[in-house]
Amino acid sequence: MNKKMETLKIDYSQLMDLRIDYAFKILFTKGETRLLISLLNAIFSNKKIRRVIKTLSIKNPFLDKESGDDKLSILDIRAELDDGTTILIEKK
Repeated sequence: MNKKMETLKIDYSQLMDLRIDYAFKILFTKGETRLLISLLNAIFSNKKIRRVIKTLSIKNPFLDKESGDDKLSILDIRAELDDGTTILIEKK
């Protein structure tokens, strides 16, 4: 029995553009953390970093000012890993 494969048509105008900070933050910080864990583990593996993240928690992305003259800094994502390590993520 030979089945013909159907071509899936996708309207790309309806998808989120992950090059936009807001879309990136929404996808990777709202709700489940599995997507962010998978992304970070893939990056670590690609860079030959021997680290596997099992859990993480999303933290406040605002960085405290060290002096009154400092400007406010907001990260794309700040997360704490299962071993207590804090990672700062900025999408470029």
